[in-house]
Amino acid sequence: MSVSLPEFPQFRVSGEKNLGVRWKEYVSKLENLFIGLNIESKKRRKALLLHYGGDEIYDIAESLSTNSEELDYDTLKQKLNGYFNPKSNREFETYEFRNMVQEHCETTDQFVTRLKTKAKFCEFSDSEREVKSQLIQGCRSNELRKRALRDDYSLNDLQKFARTLEISESQATEIGKKVQTNGQTASVDRVKSKRTPKFARNPRPTVHKNQNQPSRQNTKCTNCGGNFPHKGKCPAFGMECFYCHKKNHLISVCRKRKQNKHHLREIHESEQEENQDSSDNEGTFGISVRVNNIRRLPHVTVNVNGINVNALVDTGSTINIVSEKLLRKMQPYPKLKPSHTKAYAFGQSKALPIKGQFTCTIETEKKYSTAEFYVIEGNTDSIISYDTAVSL
Repeated sequence: MSVSLPEFPQFRVSGEKNLGVRWKEYVSKLENLFIGLNIESKKRRKALLLHYGGDEIYDIAESLSTNSEELDYDTLKQKLNGYFNPKSNREFETYEFRNMVQEHCETTDQFVTRLKTKAKFCEFSDSEREVKSQLIQGCRSNELRKRALRDDYSLNDLQKFARTLEISESQATEIGKKVQTNGQTASVDRVKSKRTPKFARNPRPTVHKNQNQPSRQNTKCTNCGGNFPHKGKCPAFGMECFYCHKKNHLISVCRKRKQNKHHLREIHESEQEENQDSSDNEGTFGISVRVNNIRRLPHVTVNVNGINVNALVDTGSTINIVSEKLLRKMQPYPKLKPSHTKAYAFGQSKALPIKGQFTCTIETEKKYSTAEFYVIEGNTDSIISYDTAVSL
């Protein structure tokens, strides 16, 4: 009767470092397999050890005894342990342990697990103490290191404290992203018109003092655009501007961005003016700015509906744009939907010719998503909006 044996890797003897350490791991995993298969016979265990170990293990076993057939499993394992153990390098294992540091995307718990695994091969008299010491030296968190040096925490207590730090740091990062996003939303200009809107550049807000109201209700912070003075620290403190990449201010109040003279403004329908007749044209619009000097702005190659496009990444833009010329190259040809969105070149009353809009896939080398694109008549630069860039 034929028996199907499960797969198990051979033990490689030549050309490998830390032979003794690897042999201990190999035998431990093999004996776990014996337990899983309910193999208790010493004779069968020996046969499987020689079978799975491969030709090199078989030859070594033959050389260890004049009559290897008389050796049982325990005796053969003991002789092989004696053969490989002198080849283990405890000093080298300790050297590698002392140089272990926490990796960038590694949690503290994962780092401790790696340290404990490595410590087994170093044969420390007090492994937990050594793991704790290496955690303090190799962790990425200065806060955790300070707490460990200040208080006599156990390894388990340090891991609990590290989990708390990692959770709070993740939450603070998420809040910071929302603050940055809200800062960009606050930068949207608002224009009122009953019919065809005409736009002019909005200067930096001027502070008007009112004796009947506290001045802090009207004063705007030049770093975040919010009310000043702040109750606490300015939300823009430590943040990087998406436009000029300088610190401690948001894109909504970026001076460099507002000094550029040539803009493409993308206008979206918004809420109706209060108490205004519903038959009037809506006069509140969200406006986003794109600088024509595209050398200063980043480009990225993306695949839009099967076509590779070198698109401008505009963090101030709220819509994606492709030209009619690029649209004709797409196969299959996207079905356009009518668009009620109007786009105006700066200082012009005539809207840019939007042919329509369509939804399609957009891909980079690592990610893909779906996005809405607006088609401009003729040949123009392709633009990727902030939201689409973030999704990729």
